[in-house]
Amino acid sequence: MGPVSAPARRPLATAAAWMSGWLGLMVIIAVAGREAMRELSVFQLMELRSLLGMLMLWPLLHAAGGLSAVKTAHLGQHVLRHTVHYAAQYGWFAALLLIPLAQVVAIEFTMPIWAALLAVLLLGERMNRWKVLAIVMGLAGVVVIVRPSGAGLNPGQLIALAAAVGFAVSVVLVKRLTRTDAAIAVSFWMLVVQSVIGLVPALLTWRWPSLQVWGWVLVVAFCGTYSHYCFARAMQHADATVLVPFATAIATEGSASAEQRKWRANLVTNYTFRQDSPFGEKLKGFGLGAAVRWQDKLGIGYPTTRNPNQSVTL
Repeated sequence: MGPVSAPARRPLATAAAWMSGWLGLMVIIAVAGREAMRELSVFQLMELRSLLGMLMLWPLLHAAGGLSAVKTAHLGQHVLRHTVHYAAQYGWFAALLLIPLAQVVAIEFTMPIWAALLAVLLLGERMNRWKVLAIVMGLAGVVVIVRPSGAGLNPGQLIALAAAVGFAVSVVLVKRLTRTDAAIAVSFWMLVVQSVIGLVPALLTWRWPSLQVWGWVLVVAFCGTYSHYCFARAMQHADATVLVPFATAIATEGSASAEQRKWRANLVTNYTFRQDSPFGEKLKGFGLGAAVRWQDKLGIGYPTTRNPNQSVTL
């Protein structure tokens, strides 16, 4: 992305720190959400997340000055953004029940890519060749992990992809809102709007969680509330197009490589004909080469397994 001046590095470093919080919490909520939905419907989990989230957000809200900190002149934009986010969130939780967790997380991390493209179109942010390269590499990485079959994406993958695009739309709307409203206001109105939207569907599918599932619900509520707060804070410090390379890199940092072997040996040989070699007059300068590779069983990383429905389990 080119050289960055020292004053410009400070907001970028701050945005990177907030993005790290967002990414970490989103991975945790994926695991906790899948466990909670062994008993609860998606609607009930989302409603509990919003209601408990308002209680968990109170310390930040109180520190910011109470309800006066969430006053807004753009209530309509909040309702639009949080409705889109609610629909995307429903699709994301539903995908957790249909495809492997690794695929949901991989497809989810295309969200910054779609957000960057939408930010260029809707917010006028600039796109340079390095950002384009980061987007292309991010998409390539997702294809490697998901490995769609010859018939294309399966329903679970399509739902996860639609959710990622929905999250991207909501991110662009957040970027617009954070130009005038504080991150705490965006988080507060999200919880309010989504608790209202999901109340009736949650009541229609209600069942009391067991004690163990209550623990997972609390994790989902905490991570869902504060991951959103972290992302809103990141958007206050950097453009969506700037955050794409960071989000893509940190999402894969430290992860095991697919099918990596503990030991591998390569044998390469080459023969070039000279004037004094057999058939040298006719084949002078012509070369022949051969290579043999030996690999032992998987040492680290993870194997890929093709399922009967042509999806891949990682």
